[in-house]
Amino acid sequence: MIKLTTILAGLGKLWLEPHISRAIRLNLIMIVVQIALIITFFSQLPPQVPLYYSRPWGEAQLAPTHHLFILPLIATFFLLLNSLLSLPFLEKAAFVSISLIWTSVIASGLGLITLIKIISVIL
Repeated sequence: MIKLTTILAGLGKLWLEPHISRAIRLNLIMIVVQIALIITFFSQLPPQVPLYYSRPWGEAQLAPTHHLFILPLIATFFLLLNSLLSLPFLEKAAFVSISLIWTSVIASGLGLITLIKIISVIL
């Protein structure tokens, strides 16, 4: 069984790689911006906002305003998951590790774009 200290030490190694640490910092900034936007505009938003765009147009797309916090949670989940997945490849196949982390940046960026679009349409 893998110990938590081993996992945390491995995550520390990710910060030592310049390309990976830059991507992680960018990802964390986008997650913080998402949370800040939600908190800033939360009182100005209606009780329901369009969030589930994969559903048919209309009421099926609406969600309570507090569901907007799903976007930064998903971005955080992708960052953690891809960071853990990239650890075994860090020394032998650095490109795979870098690709996984930058995939997290893309997911976080898409979440940020979605959040900005939702807020701009409503306000």
